[in-house]
Amino acid sequence: MVRCFVRHVSRKHRHVSTECSLASGIVDTECPDLLENEEIDTNEMCMTVAENTDFTRTSVEQNVNIFNKHVTQCMLKLKEKHILTATVQQDIVNQMHSLVSEIHETYSSSFKSFCNDQHVSPNSSDVGDILLRDVSVFEDIFKQIDTDYKLNKTIQSHFTFVKPSMMVLADNQQGKPAVFSYVSVTSVLKLVLGNNDVRCHVLSRMNAVPCDRMSSYIDGSAYQENSFFVEHPQALRLHFYLDEFDVCNPIGAKRGKHKVLAVYYLIGNLDCKYWSEMKYIHLCSLVRYNYLRDYDPHYEKFLKPLVDELNVLATEGFDIAADGVTHHFVAGLATISADRTGKKGYIGCVELKVRRNMQECK
Repeated sequence: MVRCFVRHVSRKHRHVSTECSLASGIVDTECPDLLENEEIDTNEMCMTVAENTDFTRTSVEQNVNIFNKHVTQCMLKLKEKHILTATVQQDIVNQMHSLVSEIHETYSSSFKSFCNDQHVSPNSSDVGDILLRDVSVFEDIFKQIDTDYKLNKTIQSHFTFVKPSMMVLADNQQGKPAVFSYVSVTSVLKLVLGNNDVRCHVLSRMNAVPCDRMSSYIDGSAYQENSFFVEHPQALRLHFYLDEFDVCNPIGAKRGKHKVLAVYYLIGNLDCKYWSEMKYIHLCSLVRYNYLRDYDPHYEKFLKPLVDELNVLATEGFDIAADGVTHHFVAGLATISADRTGKKGYIGCVELKVRRNMQECK
């Protein structure tokens, strides 16, 4: 930062450095006519720099907000990717905090040394005011993300996201509602297609035509004979997948107690090279598996919000306004996949506990 300050003075305020040169300690190598012995009031020079510099309080606040978003996003990615516990999350935040504080102290010490060597008052500019603080301007950022609650509040205030809704399946034996989470597909599609890059990529592939070899979903008869996609060839193709998993140790007597069923989907209009990337796979629903087993074995109530929304997407669709142009999109169900245990509910099968796991249609 000190080096940038020197470079800024030599480039943007050459009329000042031309008058002073070595008296101020700032040498402009592009101006060989500098007078080496001429005296100058260094405080007056710094006031001139402070008045003309573009480094304002507003820009500092903007930089702090940008850094806040980056740190929050970094912490969220680490938490989701590595399933961090609250203790590990707090340790990482504390280490990041210590690193930034150390950097601030280093820059502050370097700036003070520079000002002393050049006989310049360090308090005569916004740069000096920031670097001479006891704590960094980024100090409060880490206090906002050191717990799960604070991290979630920061995400809500700085990022655009779709909040899940809680749906009720039934009341359990204790009289409490057995609920599941549902994330609106329409809202997610609007958010995703609101991104210029994603929208342009999807629109560029709207007129893709099947080829003579099986390379994607649109090359098969399931797509070519689907009445909805025949009528709407530019519709968004949604591919869903149901999967069950244990959030705890799946071995032992408590196996299956914390099993969860999740519904994911992706937009098939994206190039297939993006299909395996986590950021393009979206969560639709999340429910405890024992709730389905006890109250909704055939997933009728569980899948009803999704079915209703898919009907609206297929008939009415939604609009995205960007760059003075309104784009209308409709979407349809392309495929729904699941493993053996996941599919038995939504296709109407029950599992028979015999020597081998078998299924029987009801």
